[in-house]
Amino acid sequence: MDDMIHDASTAQCPTDLLAAARAGDRLAMSRLIEAELPWVRAVVAGYVQASENVDDICQEVFIAVWQSLHRLRSPAGFKAWIYRIAVNKVRSFYRRAGRRSSVELSADLQAGDGREALERSSRRESVLAALKKMPPKYRDPLVIHYLRGKSCDETAEILGLRPVTCRIRLLRGRSRLEDLLRKDGAL
Repeated sequence: MDDMIHDASTAQCPTDLLAAARAGDRLAMSRLIEAELPWVRAVVAGYVQASENVDDICQEVFIAVWQSLHRLRSPAGFKAWIYRIAVNKVRSFYRRAGRRSSVELSADLQAGDGREALERSSRRESVLAALKKMPPKYRDPLVIHYLRGKSCDETAEILGLRPVTCRIRLLRGRSRLEDLLRKDGAL
């Protein structure tokens, strides 16, 4: 076991960590989680507003990753694989809860900062509601790119797409989102 810990502590690239984690090295898995958690959390938070739910779902994601890491076919597809697990865990969360997602009031609105905060919250609620009506192939790139601030290339990598495909989906997704917002009277 000490050899495994030593190997994981010297592993510098994610593929080394991934190989060590697949071999059962818990320290390597811990480091992988540490490296991947920020963007996984961002993806989950794009769908779920309550931070305690986001944390619970992220925990479920990485438990599932640990339990099924041996089934990952290609290390090159690791990010896309985790992304799919995260989205599936979000869907499971809503099925278990037996409810549709709800948008919570922002902290500044709860603190009573007035009309401007209410308008921001209302706009955010409209956008999130419209996003939920969109097919995942358009919604997911929009959430990752615009709400979570990932570049188009990073978004493509996370989704397992070619960059040109990602750009097309972003373009079509923006158009669909705008149509939905106009239809709902939010624009």
